[in-house]
Amino acid sequence: MAEASSRELYEPVFVGREEILSTLWELALKGRNTLLWGEHGMGKSAILERLYRGLREGGEVKVLFVEDSRNLKPILMSLAQQLHAYGLFSHPHLSDGAVRGMTWRKLLPKVRGLGVPDLARAVIASMQGRRCLVLLDQLERLLPTGEAWLNQVVNVATVIVATADAQARSLRGFLQRIPAKVEVPPLSREETYRMIEACCAIVPVAVQDPEHYRRTLYHASGGNPKRVKDMLADHSLERRLDRQGIRELDLEVTAKYFATSWGLFGLMVLFGAVRYIGRGIGDRDSFIIGAVMMLVMMLVGYFVRRANRS
Repeated sequence: MAEASSRELYEPVFVGREEILSTLWELALKGRNTLLWGEHGMGKSAILERLYRGLREGGEVKVLFVEDSRNLKPILMSLAQQLHAYGLFSHPHLSDGAVRGMTWRKLLPKVRGLGVPDLARAVIASMQGRRCLVLLDQLERLLPTGEAWLNQVVNVATVIVATADAQARSLRGFLQRIPAKVEVPPLSREETYRMIEACCAIVPVAVQDPEHYRRTLYHASGGNPKRVKDMLADHSLERRLDRQGIRELDLEVTAKYFATSWGLFGLMVLFGAVRYIGRGIGDRDSFIIGAVMMLVMMLVGYFVRRANRS
């Protein structure tokens, strides 16, 4: 089976995110502005897509979904199209009756011809008092004009924003207005195993030692759903993944572990030097700091080794 086909077939597999979806659903119906955050590949887009489909079917709110929130004009165009589908979009230079009588294809040139300020005002006016929910995926940065517009959006609609970097400087001001925060963490070992089983039920991966393979895949992926699916898609192309192939995966994990270990070892040497230099020159503070930090590095090293064995 082709690699692209495997990835496409794995795409609908949704594991370990049901509770987060339920939480977002509840917050959305309560009208709570919410931040959904987690590193790339954790499944934020999949969560928002399911939330969008479910709420549209329920019909309790007017839900608008922007899949790529990087630039303001495309965001506005997407929202205008979705508002028009609900019969809510108001064009600043056309009557509401005329707008509702047009298909989006016919209205599109007249919307595209609006400048960003006019279109931004039109979208805000169209959402006013309409109980709209705006889902913004992949909001990774904001220019001042985008931030000013989003500050208006939260005054007229409920907003759920997904980002991989909740600490991004350009987002800080806007995100301060978002009271509810929901993290998308890595999958647990059990959830990763369930994802592997669900994917392999769709496109099998032939392996010589399934238990060893699952354990290695969990460590190699770090519980990142996208990495799990990508590795499974790659391995599905192999006729059979033998112990040598699994060993190569093990080596990748071990390389990460040794990189960390050497870093900790280097810090221990550094703080050991500080300790003995402090002792030699009679600097009591340096001696104590060096000794304490060596102990801290030893404890960190112990827990890193323990985590890598599990």
